[in-house]
Amino acid sequence: MVDKTAMDFLLRLIPGTILVCDSHGEVLYSNRAGLETGERLHIKSMFPQELLTAVTQGLDALQQGRAEYRRRVYVPDHGDAVWDIRVAPIDCWEQSTHFAIIIIPHASAPGAKPDARSRADIYSTLFKNISAVELIVDSETYDILDANAAAERFYGWTRDAMRAMTVCDITETATPDLERHAALACMGRREPFEIMHRIADGSIRWVRIFTSPVRIAGRTVLYCLVQDITRKSRVREILFSKERFLQAFLDNAPLMVFVKDAEGRFLFVNRAMEKAFQMPDGACLGKVDRDAIPEELALRTEHNDKLVMRERRSMEFEEVVPIAGKQRIFLTTKVPMLDMQGNVYAVLGVAADITRLKKIEEELRCARRNLELLIDERTRELHKSKEQLRALSRSLISAQEAERRRIAQDIHDQAGEMITIVSIELENLRRRFPDSADAVRLITANVTELSDTLRSICYGLHPVVLDRFGLSAAMEQFINEFQKGTSIEVISHIQCIHLEDLPPVIALCFYRALQESLTNIARHAGACRASVWLSRKGRDLILTVEDTGRGFDTHVQSTGLGLFGMRERAAACGAVLHVKSAVGAGAVITLSFPISAPQGEIP
Repeated sequence: MVDKTAMDFLLRLIPGTILVCDSHGEVLYSNRAGLETGERLHIKSMFPQELLTAVTQGLDALQQGRAEYRRRVYVPDHGDAVWDIRVAPIDCWEQSTHFAIIIIPHASAPGAKPDARSRADIYSTLFKNISAVELIVDSETYDILDANAAAERFYGWTRDAMRAMTVCDITETATPDLERHAALACMGRREPFEIMHRIADGSIRWVRIFTSPVRIAGRTVLYCLVQDITRKSRVREILFSKERFLQAFLDNAPLMVFVKDAEGRFLFVNRAMEKAFQMPDGACLGKVDRDAIPEELALRTEHNDKLVMRERRSMEFEEVVPIAGKQRIFLTTKVPMLDMQGNVYAVLGVAADITRLKKIEEELRCARRNLELLIDERTRELHKSKEQLRALSRSLISAQEAERRRIAQDIHDQAGEMITIVSIELENLRRRFPDSADAVRLITANVTELSDTLRSICYGLHPVVLDRFGLSAAMEQFINEFQKGTSIEVISHIQCIHLEDLPPVIALCFYRALQESLTNIARHAGACRASVWLSRKGRDLILTVEDTGRGFDTHVQSTGLGLFGMRERAAACGAVLHVKSAVGAGAVITLSFPISAPQGEIP
């Protein structure tokens, strides 16, 4: 069997070009330049347009099922050259179809001019017009003997200028390195190497060079195919930098990080884990859990590893591990690692020592239980204090209402009696002194106004109508008096409520709520209309007062005592007060109280 080096040498003796490419046109092998599968060229950069068209047609024909493609191509722009092209499929790499492309100059075809150019001229034409960057370099002096048009575009110098230069003029690599690469190339070891080249604008480009020795005029020169890998080199530097950063991060992370294979052997552990288990660098690699912890605990961790690999998802476990004679609790997150085929081949684990946290958690649990007991005790005390305050509030409200009733009664009895006497005396004075009738009439009017004012004060202190005629009548009278004193229209929907078992304190609470609500509307709402409902719904007596005024923000603490007094009075009586309002949307005040009278008692 012919070895690969000998076969490559034989292929180079063929007076033509032999390529192996994949179905996308990526070149895998050429007998004219050393190529790596990792850095492939495309057939578009290898041939003039006429040859490229024929080769592309051949690849398309073979992919459509054709067994072989042959064609003879005439290229007038390259010295009337005629080329024989053959494209055939080969099945030898990675179980996928690749194609062999053979291009041989044909000198005896009809219309061709076999003596016009020699084979060297044809190759010279291809060298100049190929899109890849190519250089011909003297293997001993490193002079640049020739450069194609692609090299002119890449380096920025003209062809003549580059012919006057050496490789050392464009290379940032030391001369011994160049000598080593040249010697390897002359020996037939066509291994690509990467160096930095300087172009005409002074910038530096990373390039990968494929070299092949070529005999011209009895001496060996180097055919160099130059590939710009600056971008790839930068990406590689970034990846390397990230890899170093990741390694530094893992080594200095306070958490333990490890990787186990499918058999439970450690493939990687960071410094935190080595320090925790007091093992030197690399001592954990290749070992299993049973080598470091008791078998019972090792079986549990192995079970968790297999569960993660089987479920193919990340999972968390609390694992107990003895370290330095003490039981430590770790919260371990385990993640399955997949290969390119999607198969699980390892488990990545990140473990945090939560022993101290567990201890704190237990202490907090005990403290929480004690706190709950203390809160329950304080809650009972607060509830008791609240009941006492509510009782005190009821007593204060009752005392206040009793005092109001007494003051109103005193004003009505004493002041009313005196006003009546004054009115009688004024009438007698008018009869006795007719000339003073106008003055007496004016004084009488003032006394009458004073009487009305005192009557309003008495009614405000305590509505007598409420005691005599009930809640509904008292509310109707107050609404009528309110409309007389203001320009606000009040639409009332008050049911006639006759409840013998409605406590007077509850009736007074509802009356005061209506009184305070309408007073607030007149003072603050800026409304022109208000609505009042008093009705019974089920076993609840409900009062609703609504206005179309400017409204207010219920979340802002009010500085007034109106709403506060209403809430305190309602809470003291066992009623519930709800206030609903928003800026620009008016306000709705609802007061409800559960009553025990049957529905049939309300007409």
